[in-house]
Amino acid sequence: MKNLPLLLKDKNLVKKVFFSLLVLLIAFELAQFSVNVNAIFHFGIVSLIFVVVVSYIFWKQSIFFLMIWIVFAGVIRKWILPQMSDVVFFFGHFILTGIYIRYFYQKFTTRDSLIIKHPINKFLFVMLVWSLICAINPQLKSVIVSVLGLVIYFYYVPIIYILPQVINSKEQLIHYLKVFSVISVVPLTLGIIQFLSPYDSSINQYVGGELEALAFVGEYVRVSSTFSYISGYASYLNILVLIVVYLLSLRILSVKFTVFLNVVFMLGMINLFMTGSRGPFYHTLISIVVYLALAGFINRKFILKYLPRLIAVVALSFGVINFTYIGKEAFVSFSSRGQEDIPMRISRTFTTPFTHIKDIGIYGYGLGSTYQGVANILGEQYFKEEITTTIEDEPFRIMWETGLFGFIIAYVLRFLLMFYFWLMMKRLKDPTFRPLALMCILFQTQFFFGLASLIFNHTTSLIYWFLIGFLFLFPKLDMKNIGYAKT
Repeated sequence: MKNLPLLLKDKNLVKKVFFSLLVLLIAFELAQFSVNVNAIFHFGIVSLIFVVVVSYIFWKQSIFFLMIWIVFAGVIRKWILPQMSDVVFFFGHFILTGIYIRYFYQKFTTRDSLIIKHPINKFLFVMLVWSLICAINPQLKSVIVSVLGLVIYFYYVPIIYILPQVINSKEQLIHYLKVFSVISVVPLTLGIIQFLSPYDSSINQYVGGELEALAFVGEYVRVSSTFSYISGYASYLNILVLIVVYLLSLRILSVKFTVFLNVVFMLGMINLFMTGSRGPFYHTLISIVVYLALAGFINRKFILKYLPRLIAVVALSFGVINFTYIGKEAFVSFSSRGQEDIPMRISRTFTTPFTHIKDIGIYGYGLGSTYQGVANILGEQYFKEEITTTIEDEPFRIMWETGLFGFIIAYVLRFLLMFYFWLMMKRLKDPTFRPLALMCILFQTQFFFGLASLIFNHTTSLIYWFLIGFLFLFPKLDMKNIGYAKT
């Protein structure tokens, strides 16, 4: 007993004991689950509490675990615990809950500012206030719809203030980007296996296991890999390929890792073909071209040393794709979807909302009213099914939920984020950060032009706000390494 205070000071020991107790508790609940279906609820609650506590203790590590979790969460939802897919879906939110509690608790105890000062905060605040007003729209049938609406619009936003607290060096940032590319081997490989598998194979099912919902590209199933749905996987591939292109422009890579990244780039493009998602594919392709064109202007050494190598890599990759069976099959299948309606889809993004302005008005129909998750949680009667079955474009859905004023705020905010990224990029001195800042700007353009969904795709939303955190992170690291020009 005399040594008890000393033992309690050993944080590692306390953590081990705590984890042992939690593991035993979850094992007990899992044992009940095997014999009692009603234990699903109890097991889910205990698991979520466990997630919050762990992410609270290891809050810095949990930020990066979250980026790994979104890659493999679909595996658990589709194949391991399909009966608990809705509970598993919220695991990521509960990881963030633990992180947020720890972060804000520390800020309150040290009396530091909760946010980082920046002009964009004012626009975020205006969007939040208007969304809260829309959340109490009398046309919403349930307060749960309002809560879900606030979650999908804002729950990932605080990440932008937390990220600069957990990344302390340029080397650490590059390390995590490398890890992000390394783990991609699993979903990229699984995507090819799915593409070549029969459509009725269990490996091709979505969440819920409904084969009737499968979409096809040519004669093959559109792959979703380790993700729950195609849209999440396509968004992941988009940012993965862009990060790989950025990493290939660095001079600190070994020959082996450079070869590895070349392979990842080729597999990433092939998998984009396999998803059949035209918006993410063309955005990725255009972003690569623009990146190669502009990177030399923001870093003169880049155009002399690395641009020729990157162009060679891209050309070689598409050459290999053209001369391999799987590459040709994926490309031919993707081409069969037709491309003639793409200009119409882009123009419709901003014309459609205004054709319904008389019906929608300034106030809209309430936050969360078109969110697809409402139907899964509350039932079809709470879901505006007639809207999303006819028009799935995000601009229209934002205007439907938040009205004309909310629509304007949302897209002004997206434009300003790109604008402030551009201003920051011009001031950065470290050549490592400027090309990555450019890549972040290019990634954001698809959401401004309506090529991809942001708010209604939780995978994309998490990645988006994680990258927006670079707006605050890069100046901090740049000042630490070289110095940040204020004018």
